[in-house]
Amino acid sequence: MKLYVTESDSERWISFMSMTRGDHVSSRLLEVELAFALYRKESAGELNKGGASSIMKAFLRDVDRNRIRLFPISQDILHRAASMAAEAGRACLLRALDGIHVATVMELGCTMLVTSDVRMRKAAEHWKIRIADGA
Repeated sequence: MKLYVTESDSERWISFMSMTRGDHVSSRLLEVELAFALYRKESAGELNKGGASSIMKAFLRDVDRNRIRLFPISQDILHRAASMAAEAGRACLLRALDGIHVATVMELGCTMLVTSDVRMRKAAEHWKIRIADGA
């Protein structure tokens, strides 16, 4: 969201993403979460009419250009996320969709998690996943 809609820390995120090397990857779930967030903002008057659609097109162009690579939610990812649930409940109160994101990071062997979400950051710490400093 922060790369596509101006928020208080968007500039920092844009700078971080442009300066980091390697692939920027996420679960395919990101596309759905972004769409819901954008259309919610448009309904609340925080985006101009048609803004959500325009931003989604820009996001999908970035996906098509491999600026952001989206990975399908496989059975292995779902199984890992489900197996993390009991431990996450005690450690970091992780929500289901965020659990899928963390499980995706783990399944893909990513070296770092980029998020501003407090629960996901706690989950990353719990499972010894490096958290991006610039995020």
